Amino acid sequence: MRFWKFLTSLGATAALCAFSLTAHAAVQNTPHNMNYTFGANTIQDNQVCLPCHAPHNQPTPQDTLWNHVMPANGYQLYQTSPGFVESAAVVGLDDESLKCLSCHDGTVAVDSYGGYNFATNTFGPTNGTIKLGAHSDILGNASTSAFVVGGGTQDLSHDHPVGVVYPGLSADGSTFTGTAMKNPLTTWTRTTYQGVDANNNTVTLNYKDNNGNNISVAGGGFGFGTTGANKNVVGCGSCHTPHTYTYNFLIVPNTNSQLCLTCHNR
Repeated sequence: MRFWKFLTSLGATAALCAFSLTAHAAVQNTPHNMNYTFGANTIQDNQVCLPCHAPHNQPTPQDTLWNHVMPANGYQLYQTSPGFVESAAVVGLDDESLKCLSCHDGTVAVDSYGGYNFATNTFGPTNGTIKLGAHSDILGNASTSAFVVGGGTQDLSHDHPVGVVYPGLSADGSTFTGTAMKNPLTTWTRTTYQGVDANNNTVTLNYKDNNGNNISVAGGGFGFGTTGANKNVVGCGSCHTPHTYTYNFLIVPNTNSQLCLTCHNR
C-alpha cells in the first residue's frame, strides 16, 4: 500500500462519477478560467480547459494531455541549513509542480499554449503576452501579482520547500519512518489529521472550515510528486488542487494552521 494518497473507496468512487459533471463548472468560475481573469477572448473561443489541456496531446514525459508551454527547469530551490532536524534531500521539481509554475512563476505567458511539435518535444506558440503580475484583471485590479511565485526570477528559495523529499518517507513512497518534526503518513486521511490538545497530547482532529464545520479534503487528497526514482517529493500538489476553488485552490483551508499541522508536528 502506498502512503502518499489516502482516499476512501467511497470518496474515490464519488470523485470519479462526479468529475465529468463538475470539473468544468468548478474551474469555469475561478481565476483559472483565463477568460474571466484576463477578459473575454483571451483564450481561443473562450475555452476554459484549452490553456492547460488539449484532447490529443500526449507527449512524453508530460501527461494529463498537457497543452501549455513549460518553463525552463532552472529553479533555485529551498535549501535547508546543515544539520537542521528537518533537512531533506533536494531532488528537483516534479512535473506537476512545473505545470503549475508554467503560469505562476511569471516567466511564461499564460497565453502560451498549443501547437505541440513532436519533432522537438516542445509547445508553441511561445509568443504569449499575458504574464502573471504584469496585467490587471477585468476589473482593473492588479491582484494577479499576488499569485506569482518566485517573483518572475525562478527563485523559490524563500518559499515553502518543493523539490525535496518528505523526511522519513522511502524513495518509492511505500514506507514511513518517524521523524522528529513530521507526522506519520498513516494519519493522512480525507477528514482527519494528527494534532495536539491543550495538554500537548497527540490526538486525532477533524479538518474544519472557518465556521467550525467538519470538512473533507478537496481535489483528491494529499499527494507527492515523482522525480526520477523518487516518489516522495513535496511539490505544489501536496497542498494545492488546480480544479477545485472550494478552499481557494488549497486542499483544505488553513484554519488554525490545520493544513500546516497535517505534516508538521510542533
